[in-house]
Amino acid sequence: MKRHFLQPFLISCLIFCTYNFTLAQQPTQTTNQDFTVKLLVSVTDEKGQAVNGLTKENFSIVENKELLEIVSAEIIAEPASILILYDGSSSMTSLYNFTDIFRLELLKFIEANLQSHEFLITGFSSSIVQLSDWSNNKDVLENGLEKLDSIQDSVKQQKSVKDKRTTALYDACLFALEKLESSSNKQKIILLVTDLGDDNTSKNKFETLRKKLTKSDVTMYIVSLPHMNFGFGATAQSNLDEMAKLTGGKAFFIVTNEFDSVFQNGLKREIPKSFESMGSLINNRYLLSFKPLNYVNDGKWHKIEAKLNKPKGLKRRFELGYRKGYFASIK
Repeated sequence: MKRHFLQPFLISCLIFCTYNFTLAQQPTQTTNQDFTVKLLVSVTDEKGQAVNGLTKENFSIVENKELLEIVSAEIIAEPASILILYDGSSSMTSLYNFTDIFRLELLKFIEANLQSHEFLITGFSSSIVQLSDWSNNKDVLENGLEKLDSIQDSVKQQKSVKDKRTTALYDACLFALEKLESSSNKQKIILLVTDLGDDNTSKNKFETLRKKLTKSDVTMYIVSLPHMNFGFGATAQSNLDEMAKLTGGKAFFIVTNEFDSVFQNGLKREIPKSFESMGSLINNRYLLSFKPLNYVNDGKWHKIEAKLNKPKGLKRRFELGYRKGYFASIK
């Protein structure tokens, strides 16, 4: 009798425990009406210069046609980890010595920002070469810049390279994203210097890079020259522009109408302007905190639109750089 009585009891206990264990494994969605999302926003005028002195009243953020509450807006003063990603393919060094021009501008850019940020220097052609460790020491970083000319030789030592003009741009960008994950600062930036943006070597496709950039917390700035023979390819330029805009950054496409013997002189004038504008943007970005409507940590992508409410009397045209959405997840 006791045996028959215990069997239904034990089965009921087993079902109850299994039910509760299953519930514990189910992902849950929680709401938080006080949760705020952080959004980095850069504001530039028609000359490409950063605009200062704005307040939260000068910004609007819209989600699903609903105006969101902006809690605060301030210039971000936190240090950044900046990874310099330099295209060392032969087209950057063969006909015109682009490397010398960029080395000078990169050194000036680093010197102007050593007190605030840390840097890591990498180069690539058909594969990636690390030229320095993370540092804010001028001598260490200058030594890394001196190695820009040797990127091709370093790649040859890694593997046999049949075509010196091959460029693994997407793989190099994915390497940079991975490297930035271990950097010490919350602000993470890729500074890409290239002459084309065309990729004929990477194992990864552009769509893979696109997804990684969207999910990352990295901002990308790009300085790009036209190719010495082909100019800007429509697809290459579009991809570079999208890479920057996805992250709230900006692509600077350097254009000069001078060719042949005076082509390099035109670059010497235009390249410094791009680095000056880029430095101004990096150090004058606004950090906006806003409250989403009916926030649920569902892990989904939520599209937003940021707008600028111009101060009265200001007639200049402005451009906003920011990520066009956020992933709803509470960390």
